[in-house]
Amino acid sequence: MPTFPPHPTQVATRLAVGVVELQKQIVAGTSLPVTSPQSQFRAGLEQLSVLCLAHSVRPPAHHQEAVQWLHTPMEQWLGLESTMATAGLSGALLFHGVPTEYAYDLAFRVEGDSNLEIDDLLFKDILEYCQQNRLEGQYTNARQFLVEHSCLQQGTHLINSNLDWDKPIAELLCAIYERIPLKARVTGSETEMVALCPRCGWTLEWYGDYASCYSDLCGRLVERIHHPDRWIPYHPEMVRVNRGVQQYVVAPERMLLVLKSALEQMGATCELWVAVDSYDLWVQFPSGVRWAIDLKDYSSPTRLASAFKPFKRYPEWDECFYVIPDYRKVGNYNEQLQATWKARCQREPELQDIKICYVKQMLKKAERVAGGRV
Repeated sequence: MPTFPPHPTQVATRLAVGVVELQKQIVAGTSLPVTSPQSQFRAGLEQLSVLCLAHSVRPPAHHQEAVQWLHTPMEQWLGLESTMATAGLSGALLFHGVPTEYAYDLAFRVEGDSNLEIDDLLFKDILEYCQQNRLEGQYTNARQFLVEHSCLQQGTHLINSNLDWDKPIAELLCAIYERIPLKARVTGSETEMVALCPRCGWTLEWYGDYASCYSDLCGRLVERIHHPDRWIPYHPEMVRVNRGVQQYVVAPERMLLVLKSALEQMGATCELWVAVDSYDLWVQFPSGVRWAIDLKDYSSPTRLASAFKPFKRYPEWDECFYVIPDYRKVGNYNEQLQATWKARCQREPELQDIKICYVKQMLKKAERVAGGRV
């Protein structure tokens, strides 16, 4: 046992990596449920016990109690409320026995240990290849293809049959897709079926009567996720994008396509991921006013504010915006975001011209610009 207690962030991250790795094994059918005793996150539970004892708090006495802790927001852990909150930790690590969005966010930060990061590296390889070879059109097409095709019913045939792809891009796109796991296949009266998430289009996984998507976010936003309307027949060649790409590329950017469509209906010209991802969306209104937009979706407002960086100047723009989905504006999320961002702008004056807003705010401002009222 170490002489000094571990930092709360170390404890939370180790637990998050543990439950995420366990979830991978469950989906693959090689492990018991997360709520059963497992060695993968035992070290995290041991560190939690050390942290508790250092603060004169009784640690979880048995596995079932530990699982209850993991289902409880960390800032509500009895006796450790201020300790976890001061470390910037908020949110639960499990939801109905499945890792939460916040757990995946924490696990993703660990270089070399997270399966999510390995998954997402395939997409980053596409970005790097397109940047090196100045393939702006192929990058935009590849990224949009993934966002619009989180599930391919005929396997990767749609990719391989398109001769316009550079071979390395086609190979990386194919590698991003994975077979449909047993947890996502439901036996119907005549054939196996797969349900698609109403929000993000990914294949739902089943744990008894509970449906789970790439994170608990869909379960919180979709009221009837356990009773989905869209089912498709399962075929052995069927594939889906891996979880890392679904969480960090596909799901957030479905909102970007909705935003682009709304702006185009106002008469604006829009281009996605210009100059091989200088930023997400370049917009030009009929008046000639040009916007640069980057959509960001983080469960942690402090991490979000820390992730903002100056916009590239090409393609040229008159105003630049970081845009956030409206569903994030709950509790004290916005207050924490604005406080952290204000502190950053005071330290980094070059950030002060950047505007932060939510999708609905952005669209209202766009309506005024498109109508010539600004």
